[in-house]
Formats: sequence, structure tokens, C-alpha cells
Amino acid sequence: MLEKSALKKLACFLLILAFLSAQLTPSLAQTSNFSGSQSESVKSKPAESKPIPSEQAIDGEFAFYSGDFAKAGSLFAAFAKTKDKDFALWNNQLGSIYLTAGDYKQALSAFLGAYYLMNDTSAFSHLESRAVSLTGEEREKAYKGDPYERVYNSLYVALLLEQEHDYDNALAAVKNGILCDSDVEGGLYKSDATLLYLLAARLEILHNNQSMSDEYFKKAQEAYFLAYPINRYVVSDEQSKLNLLGQKQKELEKLMSKQAPSKPKKEEKDKKKGQVASKGPVQNFSSKGKDDSTTSSPKKPKEVLSLEAEIQAFETAITTLTGIRTENCKQISTEILKQVVDTTNNVLFIVELGRGPIKYPIGEYGQIAVFTSKPFKANNVVIVVDKKDSFDEHKTMLYNDTIYQASTRGGRMMDGILKGKAEFKETTAQISYQLSQVSRQMSDQANRLQQQAGLYGTGGAAAAGASYAAVGIALISLAFAIGSSIANPAADVRHWSLLPAEVRVIPTRLSIGQHHIQLQVSDASNNLIAGLSKEFDVNIHEGDNVIIQRITE
Repeated sequence: MLEKSALKKLACFLLILAFLSAQLTPSLAQTSNFSGSQSESVKSKPAESKPIPSEQAIDGEFAFYSGDFAKAGSLFAAFAKTKDKDFALWNNQLGSIYLTAGDYKQALSAFLGAYYLMNDTSAFSHLESRAVSLTGEEREKAYKGDPYERVYNSLYVALLLEQEHDYDNALAAVKNGILCDSDVEGGLYKSDATLLYLLAARLEILHNNQSMSDEYFKKAQEAYFLAYPINRYVVSDEQSKLNLLGQKQKELEKLMSKQAPSKPKKEEKDKKKGQVASKGPVQNFSSKGKDDSTTSSPKKPKEVLSLEAEIQAFETAITTLTGIRTENCKQISTEILKQVVDTTNNVLFIVELGRGPIKYPIGEYGQIAVFTSKPFKANNVVIVVDKKDSFDEHKTMLYNDTIYQASTRGGRMMDGILKGKAEFKETTAQISYQLSQVSRQMSDQANRLQQQAGLYGTGGAAAAGASYAAVGIALISLAFAIGSSIANPAADVRHWSLLPAEVRVIPTRLSIGQHHIQLQVSDASNNLIAGLSKEFDVNIHEGDNVIIQRITE
């Protein structure tokens, strides 16, 4: 019987191994289209759809920041041709390269390629379930960008379409970006992409829709106030307290629901009140001259009182912070916002500075993705037109920095899944260790019983039983260890690394025709940086003109 029991355990263990092996079998990671269909066999896939080695992508980034746009462009163009699950990432990178090189048409084509995929929920859908499975890795799913990346993709598409005077589609792209900006956890961060609202207001004027333009401009002001430097720490504190307030309110609601007495039946109510339940007249036997303790309100437990006090403290603190933010807003001028929306300013100079956010993993299992940024020298930008008209930082819309947008876009659904995977990995590892200790103890006990049986001729059956139990527990421990080892909670740290650190907007009016532009760049001490300054000619047409220049360093 003991041998049969051990065989059963061994069979169960083999079934567990078979299940885990099936979980580890790689799914189709690349596809030559975006339908998400798995009908095509792996053999039918083109050879170039194999995963791109990370070193090649890094080589492309290095070439870009070294000023070798031709090499960077050829590398990322080759990546994009594979049409793999990172197609949108390659096209965003490629769009940044073309934009910096001044090839607007190629840049728009690349950004549109990324735009369609990033906003297509059905594309590569078969990879989503694999990524959220216990053994799957988040990086296995198709890259569709974090909310801030979708915001900037929509922004570039809108600007380049505006440059082509395709105002209808430009407005559609802006509205899509605004929708992406709302895909965040913190309520105060849902609408702080000022430039999107300003473009929407400007485009609505071009559509002769003044009322809608006014609405978007009002939202642009609100976004500008929220993201303005003097308000950022206030907003951060306010949002964190709003989050904690929500948690405490849920805790109180849960506690109150547990402590609420169940609704008594009618007969029980009648008995408590001293009444006789009957079909005839009801007679009350309670004493009129004495207090009825059943009518007095119950005393609140300490836990409830403590939570109510915390909630009150958070509400008071939030009110105070809101007041501080409101006072700060009175110091912020919105004149530059009006200049951006004013369509008599037929030129929008867009100047990009520095390197965008760098995304990397932290945590015991790399399950948390965080952002950092690299410092850059360029601080002040002055535009000189035809060696006479000067537009400095006082006529520039500032504070459109990508690191701020990236760091306030938290609360992804995937973060909760990765947290669960990390907890599973840690728990199963602990269980495996504990079971291995029990197995060792059982094995030692079996050895002692075996020695006893050899000396005294008794205890052989007990020794065999302990031995089988030790083997069974060891097998279960091994299964938990395998489960822990294959759980993959690592966060996806793919990101659009060629984004700038900051986007500045300088609205102005220029006459139709050719103009010579000098873009003078200086550091924080206002020392001119000759290596970063530029000179170029532009041809101004009727309608809106968008001129985008990148300062790479």
C-alpha cells in the first residue's frame, strides 16, 4: 500500500511538471500583421521577425545622440520592417530621428505607423493573455506605450498634420492624446498636458468654432496651473492625501458593514420592544417611566472613531493644500497661452531640449518600473529671425517636460498583476523551503526507525512510511520551488528613449516667404553654447507653419 501511495504522489508530481512545462512553452512573440490571429504557423513567419537584439537598439540610440542620424535611421527602419510586437516602439524612435533630421513627411509616416498600433486594442491581442499569466513576462506583450508616450505620439502626429494644413485629422489626434492623458490613477494628473489643450483650442478657431475653442482654452489654463513648477509639490502632496483619504474611507465602509447588526425578524423586533406579535391589537408591556436602552444610539468602537479622526484630518489637509494651490495660481500669467492659441501668430516654433525619461526596474524581482532623467546643458533658447527680431524665453511657453508627464502617469493595471506575481514568487519560495525542512526531518526520522528495526527487529513499517512521506513532501517542495522559479514578475522597461526632455513653444508672426533663423542656445549661467546653436532657412506659407528643431546633446 505504501508503494502505491508513493507512486500516486510521483504521478501527481509528473502531472504538475507537465502543466508547468506547458506554461513555459513560448507563445508566438512576433507577427507580420496586427490582427492578433494565431492561425499562421511559426514556419510561415519571415526570418526577419526574430526578436531584435538589445545591443542593436542601443547602437541606434547611441548613433542618434552622436548626431549620426543616417546610421540611427537605417537601424530603426530595419527594425520597423520586421513588423514585430515592438513595431510601435521602432516607429516612434524612427519618427524622432526623421523629425530631428528635418524630414517631416517621413516623420509623420513613422509616427502614424506607431499611432495606429498604439490605439488598436485588438493588435497582438494574443500576446496580452500570455503576458499576464503566471509564467509570462510583461515584455512578451506588444509595445503600445505608457500613457505619456501615447500622449507625445498624438502630439507629434497633430503638429505634423497641422503643418500640412490637415486640421481635421490634427484635431482628431489631439483629442486622442487628451483621452490618453486621462488614463492615469491620480485624478489631479488626468488633465495636465497643457499643449494638447492649446492645440485643440487653436484648431477649433481654424474650424470657426469659437465656443469649443474657449472650452479647450479654459482646460489648458487649468492644466497649466496644475503642472506649473510652484504647484507641482503642492499637487503631489494633495494627490497623495486624496489617495490615502480614499483608502481610509474604504476601510471605514468595510468596518461599518462588518459591525452593522443583521436586520432582526419582525417577531424578534416585537419581543425586544415588549410587544406581542399577533393579528389583533398590539399591547405594549414596556415601562413608561424608565429609559428604553434599546433606543439609545450604540457607542462607536475605537477603530471606527480612529478612522473617522484620520479621515477628518485628511479632509482638512486637502482643503488647506487646495487653498495654497489656488493662491499660487493668482501669481501665474497665462499671456503666453493666449499667444499660442492666437491664429494671427502663423508660426509655431517647437524647440526640443535634452533627453527624455529613462525607464528602469527596481524591487527584489524588478517588478517596479521607475523613471529618471539625464541632465542637459541647454537652458535658455533665443530665436533670431533675419538677424533682427529676437524671441527669448519671455515669449516662450515652458514646462512641457516629459519626465514630469512620465512620473505622474502611474497606476497601470499591469502593476497590480506584477505585484501579485512577485507575492506568489516569494510565497511559493517560502513554502518550498519549509516543506524541504519537513522532508529532511521526516527523512532523518525514517533513518532512525530503520536503525531501530535493524537492532530490535521492530519499526520497519514505520520506517518505510516515514521514508515514503519524506519523498512525497520533497516532491511537493520541488513543485513549489519550480513554481516560484518560473513566476516572472519583472516589469516591462521598454520605452521611447529618443523623446526630448522638454518641448518649448514660441508663437510668432512672420511674413510669407523665406527667412533666416538663428537658434542661440545658452546654459543656466547664460553662456552661449556654440556647439548646440543652429542656423537654417525656412519658407513660410499661407496658414499655419510648424517648425520643429531638436537640440541633441
